[in-house]
Amino acid sequence: CRLNGQPGFGDLVLFCEPHGEVFHSAIYIADNVVFTKNGSTMLRPWMFMRLPEMADFYPRTRPIEVRFYRRY
Repeated sequence: CRLNGQPGFGDLVLFCEPHGEVFHSAIYIADNVVFTKNGSTMLRPWMFMRLPEMADFYPRTRPIEVRFYRRY
C-alpha cells in the first residue's frame, strides 16, 4: 500500500520517472537511511546510505519522484 506519511523500518522506497517508471528501489531502515545496491554488478555491494545521497547517485535530467510503500 502506498504511504502518504513518514516511512518506517522495512518500507519499500521507489525512485520513479515523472511518468511513473521505476528506475531504482531500496529498503527504508530509519532516520532517512536506506539499504540499497546501486548498480547491477557484483562489484557494487549492498550498503547503507542516506536517502539524499542515494538520489545524488542517480542524476537525472527530469525530477525524481520518491514513493514509499508498506506491506500490511
